[in-house]
Amino acid sequence: MESADRWSTTRLAEFVAAVAGAPDEKSAASRAVEWATEALEAEIGVILEAGVPLASVGFPRGEIPNDRLSTAISSGSEVLEVAGIGLCRLASTRLEMESAVDLVVARAGSDPFSREEIGLLRAAARSLTLTLRLLCALAAERAMRDDLQKRQTLLERLTNIQRGITLRVPLAELLSTVTINARDLLDVEVATLRLIDPSSPGEMVMVAQDGLPVRVAAAIKRTSIGDGASGRAVSEDRLVVMDDQSAITRARPSLVGQKLLRVMAAPVRDGESVTGSILVATSRSDHTFGPIEQEVLTAFAEHASLALIDAKRLEHIQQLAFHDELTGLPNRGLFMERLGQALVRARRRRGHVAVLFLDIDRFKTINDSLGHTAGDQLLVRVGERLRHCLRDEDTASRLGGDEFAILAHCDREGAVEIAQRVLTAMEPSFAIDDRDVSAAASLGISLDRGGHADAGGMLRDADTAMYAAKFSGGDSFVVFEPSMHAAALARIDLEADLRRALLRGEMRLDYQPIVNLLDGGVVGLEALIRWHQPVRGLICPLDFIPLAEETGQIAPLGRWILQQACQQARAWQRIDDHLSHLSVSVNVSPRQLQGSRFVQDVADALDESGLDPTDLVLEITEGAVMIDVETAIRRLSALRELGVSLAIDDFGTGHSSLALLRRLPVDVIKVDKLFVDSIAFDPVAAAFLETIVRMGAILSLSVIVEGIETAAQASLIAGFGGVLGQGYQLGRPMSVAAVDHLLSMATAARSTPLAG
Repeated sequence: MESADRWSTTRLAEFVAAVAGAPDEKSAASRAVEWATEALEAEIGVILEAGVPLASVGFPRGEIPNDRLSTAISSGSEVLEVAGIGLCRLASTRLEMESAVDLVVARAGSDPFSREEIGLLRAAARSLTLTLRLLCALAAERAMRDDLQKRQTLLERLTNIQRGITLRVPLAELLSTVTINARDLLDVEVATLRLIDPSSPGEMVMVAQDGLPVRVAAAIKRTSIGDGASGRAVSEDRLVVMDDQSAITRARPSLVGQKLLRVMAAPVRDGESVTGSILVATSRSDHTFGPIEQEVLTAFAEHASLALIDAKRLEHIQQLAFHDELTGLPNRGLFMERLGQALVRARRRRGHVAVLFLDIDRFKTINDSLGHTAGDQLLVRVGERLRHCLRDEDTASRLGGDEFAILAHCDREGAVEIAQRVLTAMEPSFAIDDRDVSAAASLGISLDRGGHADAGGMLRDADTAMYAAKFSGGDSFVVFEPSMHAAALARIDLEADLRRALLRGEMRLDYQPIVNLLDGGVVGLEALIRWHQPVRGLICPLDFIPLAEETGQIAPLGRWILQQACQQARAWQRIDDHLSHLSVSVNVSPRQLQGSRFVQDVADALDESGLDPTDLVLEITEGAVMIDVETAIRRLSALRELGVSLAIDDFGTGHSSLALLRRLPVDVIKVDKLFVDSIAFDPVAAAFLETIVRMGAILSLSVIVEGIETAAQASLIAGFGGVLGQGYQLGRPMSVAAVDHLLSMATAARSTPLAG
């Protein structure tokens, strides 16, 4: 038979093993009670914290006499009457915790616990104390780590919003970014952002949303101030949390199918005035909006509102959100909303709706010859004349560039009359900077009766008709007919020509130098595709690269570019020893990067040309990566294994985060021209670019600054530590022969002895 000491030691080892593996405090307490009850042959056991049970076992019907237990413990009593069991012997010991925590066992009968049993219970309590302290510390550390991570992520998101403001991102895009980030960070199903409608101050319009089906979003696009959580956040100027599903659906019947259980909204302000609200919603029963979630949403609302409005007046914010900043006319978003509403009314009343699409003839010529300021003045004057041609119930809008649209509630005859009035209004010359400027317009008309059309389709048809008017000579209007498929046929012809272009030798590569800003030496060249079609002439890459992407022609075209660029780079390297590591950069399209054969295409081009892989730089845009991040990372990693260099092109123009940049196996970032344009006269822009350049150095990334067009820009960037640049100041895109001459001249200059 075991001795008492051996028995206690064995039992205590069993206890330590039982509680040591517990994942949390509750589990450890439960295991401790179960073990103590069994080891001491007791009927009941409990752990009390300040008189409240943490874990228990053996009490009939789960009824724990908390008060009597606490009294017995405090008085040192060794007996306790337990309902359903009778008189029990009691043993308890207190854990060395910050609060009063007692481990208690009791067994039926009058036999007291032995000294060895009491000692074992106390030893178990000491062991449990250590375990609970450790679990408490781990829980606190996890909570602190989670909180720090959330705050870091919040800071990154808010920094991205600030960057968007610095880069003058359009307001609608910024509001969408705020909404998407709020939904993502708070891990909810729905996020919306509403602003008060300046034309109807009692209503709010949803200007951004993430997570709602299109049909539902359209149904709740307009709401009244004070209605629902978002409306109350505005009317009461405070954060509002609603967790009553029936109240949520009463406020928004269209949300019944979304099964939202909780919503939270915070006001967005312009200074001291409330201008809208941001709302998040969840359908998960275990998702609560506690203090941390409220703090995050408030941070988004306050930070976004202050940053987005940039100390501007409420009227200006609303103007930017719903109207064109230059002309003051409704913008595309407001026009499409009103067109959609007009079609709904026409469907109910069998009414008529007309859309007129207007494009100014020869506007580019006017803009180029007189300057952008004069072009802007012309757009303003055209907008003013359009207003005078319409009735109060009609809408004139500037869609962008020199494109305008008119929404009219009339039939074909009425639309034709409006078009004639517009053409007549355009006849008198415009006074621009003391100069009389003549400008005509081409108009296309699309019609609907009964609201059967859709808004996008009507605008598209009017656009098609407008091009028919322009192709007929301009200064006229055309009513859309279904037979108008000229644009579609032209696209088909372009696609057919593109498929034959490589076989016919119509493609060529030009190259733009990449220059060391410190000594002016050419360190690399970027390959740029050019298509000279015998009939069409030189076709802009923007006109055929997207088509190649869409039709799949980008794969053979991309292979050809890789082969030609690698072979040409290797030929240039042989000119002189100083050029032995001249690099060539090749742009990679999103579809190429996602293609399964792309890595092999690169390997084949390197093998066939003999070019060292380190001298090939593949340029990938942020957008190409964001299409499918994980696939992109796998593909880029495979390319790195080949030894090629990888560059992120147009850095800073997408939505990727610095965290994602750290995951990408890239060597180079190419800073977009957008960051360069104003650095010579805008200290903020200069500081921002310098930060990017220095960040690249910290991350051990080479930085190439694109779009350098002046000597002042080149000098500033060199001072930032950015030693590589590209742009018209340093060298325009040029033919192979021109590059041959450039490199030969550089070689000759190196070999010529210095005078004196």
